[in-house]
Amino acid sequence: MIESVSAANISTPIKTQKKPQASISVKSNKESKSNPYFDSFVKHAKKSTPTLLILTGVWTAIDKTSRNIPIKKSLVNNFTGFFAPVLIASSALLAGIENKKSSESKK
Repeated sequence: MIESVSAANISTPIKTQKKPQASISVKSNKESKSNPYFDSFVKHAKKSTPTLLILTGVWTAIDKTSRNIPIKKSLVNNFTGFFAPVLIASSALLAGIENKKSSESKK
């Protein structure tokens, strides 16, 4: 094991670049404005997902017993008609409210 490590140190060095690369990147104004909204959206989506999954399961069970449809069809209907739209709409709304409050408090 030690021999293989020392053999790797003997190899020829890789040609290094002569120009140093700048490590600072400049973000556009549009990109820096949307990042807080995106971060807040993800935070609220993560928080509300478990609750919405439980509600989707309850609605699926209710649909299965009351409408006598297959559970797979009921799950698909509840995910596309309830879970996804409510998750997206509520997370977007809460992200907008949170960022609006924070921008007003800065003024």
